[in-house]
Amino acid sequence: MTEARSESMRVFYASPASPNPDIQSSLWRSNLLASLEEMEHEVVEFDYDLAEIFKHLDSADPESASFIARERPKITAELLRQVESAHHQEPLDIFFSSSVRLKVEQNQLVSSDGWFWWGSIGLQGA
Repeated sequence: MTEARSESMRVFYASPASPNPDIQSSLWRSNLLASLEEMEHEVVEFDYDLAEIFKHLDSADPESASFIARERPKITAELLRQVESAHHQEPLDIFFSSSVRLKVEQNQLVSSDGWFWWGSIGLQGA
């Protein structure tokens, strides 16, 4: 059994339950979110249904491109609102996502530029 971390992080987590929107699954929720919680990190979960977004990732498809153009501003605004709110309540240490990227300039969270990127960023001082 792995030893628990002595230093906990406050993590903003934005990811759907499944990597495949066409299959009912909690693969990512069970393996990613649960792992963060098991490591005793404080996880603030993005309160947004990402399943429909993951059905429209192919920007070369005209229907998906239309969906992206229509929905990207909404999800961006809501994501930024929730991250800023959570960070204001208590500073976040890291942003973790399978679907979006945040832009931080001069320690300020300024935008999100889509949902086509996997990764995490540190938010110390943001």
